[in-house]
Parts: sequence; structure tokens; C-alpha cells
Amino acid sequence: MEYFTARNTVILALVQEGVITLGVLGAGASIKMYRDASSLMQLPQITTLLCDYGWLLLGMPLIWTVYAFRELRREDASTSRRVLAVTSGILFLLGLMILVWYASIGRMLMFIVRGDSF
Repeated sequence: MEYFTARNTVILALVQEGVITLGVLGAGASIKMYRDASSLMQLPQITTLLCDYGWLLLGMPLIWTVYAFRELRREDASTSRRVLAVTSGILFLLGLMILVWYASIGRMLMFIVRGDSF
């Protein structure tokens, strides 16, 4: 596991933080587009939740980083536990990307393509 270093752990955590930030800001922009375009449209619940409470997700990469560093520094940790630490961080990042796409970016693109935003 030469590639799983402290530097790579920090980079993965920063990418996770960036995706969360992008999601919260994108959800806010989606809500603004919905409100500006029409009051008749139903606002998706996931978009509202991400905009209002998405900042709570910012602690998750910190928790993952502490777990990954702990597994990385333990001398008695097996290779499978270290692989689990890496895999959990990557799966968390993929889950965040799906959430952000569904809650904000995908909604904005759908809104723009349909032409309802103007």
C-alpha cells in the first residue's frame, strides 16, 4: 500500500469537502432557479435538505480522515483494513457525487435544457 500515504488521504478528504461545498452551493442555485421560474413547480425535497442542512456533511470527511490516519499509522493493522479505509473514502466520495448530481447539478441542467429558467 505504498500509494496510500498521508498526502493522498488529505487530497481525498479535500476533494470530499469540495464536492460537499459544490453541492450546497448548487442546491441553493437550483432553489433560486425554481423560485424565479415558476411558483407552480414542486421543489424537490432533497434539494431543500441539501441547501438547508448540507453543511452538516462537512464533518464526515474529517471523521473519515481520522479513521484512515488511524489505520495507516497502526503497525498491527492488516493490509485488508488499510484497503478498507481507502475503499470507504472512495465510496463516500462517489456517494457524495451522486447526491450532488441528483440534488443540484442534474436539476439545474434539466431546468436549463427544458428552457424554463428564462
